[in-house]
Amino acid sequence: MTAEGDPTALDKLDIRVVKGDLRIARQKSGSGGAARIHVVPPHISDATITGAGNLSVDRVDGDVDLSIVGAGNLILRSMKANDAELSIAGAGDMRVAGSAQRLKASIAGSDDIDASGLSATSGAISITGTGSLRGQARGDATVEILGPGDVELTGGARCKTRAIGPGEARCS
Repeated sequence: MTAEGDPTALDKLDIRVVKGDLRIARQKSGSGGAARIHVVPPHISDATITGAGNLSVDRVDGDVDLSIVGAGNLILRSMKANDAELSIAGAGDMRVAGSAQRLKASIAGSDDIDASGLSATSGAISITGTGSLRGQARGDATVEILGPGDVELTGGARCKTRAIGPGEARCS
């Protein structure tokens, strides 16, 4: 692992392993400029951003659970998974690509998930708020929307939709 950036930001980094999980945070006492941390793990299956921050993951092989709580941005360039679980609460954005048998996505807030580069066999999508999801599903998908959020699924998706409010699901 390497870190680069503003010396003040680097001094404020709090990096540790807790019960097998790598945790990267800033110390609460003060702020600083930007820091970039490069991590090359042997295998990754879960990633969470809490607060503001950016995370970019090149590849995941196996089931994956990605989440953002806050205003973070997460990019997963390629996955090959049976189960892919994506969740955002706040004002974050997520972009994922690759393939998954089952996609489960949950959005609470004004977040966006761009899974248009992810080919899934089936999906379960839930949006509460103004968030949106774009993705692909070749088979059955359930879509629940509470509020003005919207979902667009392509790839032949057969959707069962439940919407309360002006939100809209488009499946094709």
